Amino acid sequence: MAMGIRDGLHIPSRIAPILTAETDERQVHQILDEEIRRTLGSLSQNLRVSYRKVRNLRLLSISARVQHSQAWFDSSRVRRPEKAALHHLHQQ
Repeated sequence: MAMGIRDGLHIPSRIAPILTAETDERQVHQILDEEIRRTLGSLSQNLRVSYRKVRNLRLLSISARVQHSQAWFDSSRVRRPEKAALHHLHQQ
């Protein structure tokens, strides 16, 4: 992601050759405006994609922890009656 941001900020090096040939001030403004909007749109899209990936990884991690906890809980519930039965046998 950092590389995408750094690459996106190279606006001057990308459009300098175009702007040096342009003499119309309005055209220069339009070229700058379009390039800045395109770059910011691209960065925004990359951030959304990265956010979704992080969110999905967190959800997977949470889901795995819940499944692990459920498995532990289920196995401990099975053992408790066995322990109670063994305890009862030892007292006889």
